[in-house]
Amino acid sequence: MPTALDILIGAPWDPGPNGLIVLVGDEPFLAGEWLAWLRRGSAGGVDTDPDRPDPGRRDAGDWGWREFDGHALGDARDVFDEAATIPLFGGSTRVAVVRGADAFVTANRERLETLAGRDRGAAGIVVLEVKSFPSNTRLAKAVAARNAQIDLTVPPKYDLGRWLADWAQRRHGRRLAK
Repeated sequence: MPTALDILIGAPWDPGPNGLIVLVGDEPFLAGEWLAWLRRGSAGGVDTDPDRPDPGRRDAGDWGWREFDGHALGDARDVFDEAATIPLFGGSTRVAVVRGADAFVTANRERLETLAGRDRGAAGIVVLEVKSFPSNTRLAKAVAARNAQIDLTVPPKYDLGRWLADWAQRRHGRRLAK
């Protein structure tokens, strides 16, 4: 399972034809950074380095992007309809993000299993941000088989302080003291 930090550092990962991506863990900063990375244009092999000029890079205008609060979501059909709606103009990809989606997953497990087991075709992507995702469920197995589960924990092999210093320099032009 790829980690969000691996992907943010530059490990190759592409959502491919997946209609469902699951972010697992309790690290909201990494979740936000990974979602920003995706929104900047990771799909389709587009360069995701925000510091490198790239006229082909997608920006927020190339995405039909909508975020939902999983704790306040009234009707799950809103999420599925958002991702399934084919854009009228252009080739943009629709993305429906459910933040805090643990209860959403429990309530919509069957529909999510169907979504996880097939290619999205012309439809968009549903991204779920959950704190836990037990690996012994059919849904978790289907998501893992398609390399669509992203771990939000920081692996012990990383020097997190160094990564944060690099991030602050790249993103904000600020140097962090040791």
